[in-house]
Amino acid sequence: MVKLLLLTLLSYFCLSSYAFTVQKVQQNEEDENFLTSPRYTSNAELGIYLQRLKKEFPKLIDVIPIGKSVDNEELLVARIYKEVQRPRSVLVPMFKYIGNMHGDEAVGRQLLIYLAEYLVRNYGVVSDVTKLVDTTDIYLMPSMNPG
Repeated sequence: MVKLLLLTLLSYFCLSSYAFTVQKVQQNEEDENFLTSPRYTSNAELGIYLQRLKKEFPKLIDVIPIGKSVDNEELLVARIYKEVQRPRSVLVPMFKYIGNMHGDEAVGRQLLIYLAEYLVRNYGVVSDVTKLVDTTDIYLMPSMNPG
């Protein structure tokens, strides 16, 4: 269910030139174990969470600090791509999602955190996820205005 929702959102908003179809995947193939006890990630935990994903999946995800908020909190962007350590090519389609623009919009932030984890955990497992990560430079900014 989560796979269908996430891939539908991604393809609808950002990949109009690509026609990705959601294929049936056996439940034992798809990794959604990180959703067994969902909870909101605080701003203080966000950096730790993304760095853990980067350490676990160094070829797929990079965490980029892009500045500081008004409250001096670090603003982070997760870049997901099949060769994340390479500089971005101008010929690769890209998109950016921003999870929240206000500190109290926790749902948007959490959706992007889980989207990042879903993409890196299911790369090489779910064919649509693999195709998306192989062909698109994905930038996820869970929080634009932490606080």
